[in-house]
Amino acid sequence: LRLWKNEGKKIQRIRVLPDEFGDYNRFEVMCYQRNIIAGEEYFFIDRKTYSDVLSKYNLSGDFWILDKTKVLKLIYDDDNDYIKTEVITKDIPKYISFYNELLGKCISSREWLIKVRKSINFN
Repeated sequence: LRLWKNEGKKIQRIRVLPDEFGDYNRFEVMCYQRNIIAGEEYFFIDRKTYSDVLSKYNLSGDFWILDKTKVLKLIYDDDNDYIKTEVITKDIPKYISFYNELLGKCISSREWLIKVRKSINFN
């Protein structure tokens, strides 16, 4: 991450907030902090807002946008277990617009960590 950041590259993630925090979510928060120090940017959004924007763009699922030129869609089964990744090469501008709209509705990792740190039990 640091090498990419030093090369001027950005690594940004939008995370959909879970309704309730479990052990895995607490583990993720600890990882976020290390990655943020290394240069990754995290943004957080509530599930309802995410779903509303997702349906507005007629998109579904979880995906990554790489260099604004390629979309990788992560495919899961009904039990939410990862199956495969599909490369999407069409409608890239739609995914970029979706991402930009989401980003405008997110809170930064700094804001989010300050807000929830007191409410998450890390024991």
